[in-house]
Amino acid sequence: MLVATTISNASNFFFQIIVGRMLGPAEYSVLTALLSLFMIISVPTQTVQTVITKYASTFMAKKTINKISYLFSRSFKKLTMFGVIIFVLFFFIASPVAHFLNIDSITPVIVLGSVIAVSIVTPVGRGVLQGMQQFSQLGANLIVDSIMRLSLGILFVFLGYKASGAIAASTIAGVVAIAIVFRPLKYLFGNKGRPADFDSSEIYKYFWPVLVTLFCLNLLTNIDIVLVKHFFIAKDAGLYSAASLLGKIVLFFPGAFAMVMFSRTSELHAKNSSSVHVLKKTLFIVLLLSIGITAFYFVFPTFIISLVFGKSFIGASSLLGIFGIAMTIFSITNIWIIYLLSVHDLKFILPLIVNTLILISLLWFIPLNPNQVIYVLIGAGASLLLTIMIRQQMK
Repeated sequence: MLVATTISNASNFFFQIIVGRMLGPAEYSVLTALLSLFMIISVPTQTVQTVITKYASTFMAKKTINKISYLFSRSFKKLTMFGVIIFVLFFFIASPVAHFLNIDSITPVIVLGSVIAVSIVTPVGRGVLQGMQQFSQLGANLIVDSIMRLSLGILFVFLGYKASGAIAASTIAGVVAIAIVFRPLKYLFGNKGRPADFDSSEIYKYFWPVLVTLFCLNLLTNIDIVLVKHFFIAKDAGLYSAASLLGKIVLFFPGAFAMVMFSRTSELHAKNSSSVHVLKKTLFIVLLLSIGITAFYFVFPTFIISLVFGKSFIGASSLLGIFGIAMTIFSITNIWIIYLLSVHDLKFILPLIVNTLILISLLWFIPLNPNQVIYVLIGAGASLLLTIMIRQQMK
């Protein structure tokens, strides 16, 4: 799973830097602003995968495969209908969104709607695979998705479709990922009907705190891109986006450890077994990786920016190291929160909401330069992490 996630993240990373070099700072800011908006809006889809993983893992531990089958089929049908509705809705909201983000055309926003529609369905199969700990199949799905996105994105931008083409590549790749996920799960299709003891209310009860959690986490790590695109000139927004992309390697590179940890700790919790040792091991590995990457950013910022994005983005080099610090803090916080979700400890939600609201308020109401925006991110992340640590020590 680590290898697959690394390949997937590397492919997505190369998608960003190759397309960024092809587009230039101004048009690249359009792409990153819309992708950040996608990360925020698509929180329900991430919630779906987290919840399905949680309950597929629980049903697997109790050897109730018929419940996994029903969970998969029912979720897929409902979310497909919801995805269609979302896509239609984007035709009506495309104009005000484009205006807010200072984008000249509504086409990229409408294309973004198609990506969100597809992404609503994609997590269903992946959540089942992750919950059943079929990591090789899940990894293969992620790799196909990311490599197709990379190939098509480069092709579409080369053909002159700019940010719209880059975003459309994600739609096509997502549709293919949905199609191929059925193969490893075909044995689930033999179970028909609702199991007599299937309790949907328990799943929905877990869904809402997960939704709030992931929504706040995505706001904390993506709203800066959206607001920078709104308040800053296009070139400065593009430079900030370049530093943000590299900084978020620190956040997303250890993602495989979080996925494996969540499945494992959910299973242990279902068996009433201790899972703290899994958390500690994951935190240690992620902290080690994050510090190493951030140190590299501080030592070679100009070299990294020029190598990855080219000389037109060299102004982003001064932001790179401090972005690494911000994402290191959020990376550790993210691991801790994912663990708490897996063991149904939801006391972190209130401080998470408070920190998110404070961050947005500071970025919206106080005029800041790019460096100050990152310092605000560091403050918000550190405050949240410290609160969680204190609460855990008090238990």
